[in-house]
Amino acid sequence: MAFVEIFFGLTILVVSIVMTSFHQVNQGYIAVYYRGGAILNEIGEPGWNMMMPFITSYSEVQVTV
Repeated sequence: MAFVEIFFGLTILVVSIVMTSFHQVNQGYIAVYYRGGAILNEIGEPGWNMMMPFITSYSEVQVTV
């Protein structure tokens, strides 16, 4: 019984980490990524992107008029 509870808990943990790693960038914007307050050299194009959860954050920057 304990194995089932541990497996269920780990499954919920993994699914929540994967779900927080995906984010959507709107059309006309790019994503600028930050890690520890420093800007990273990568950008995210419009659409669904993936980042390291709880470590990397992002901001959307408008690139259209």
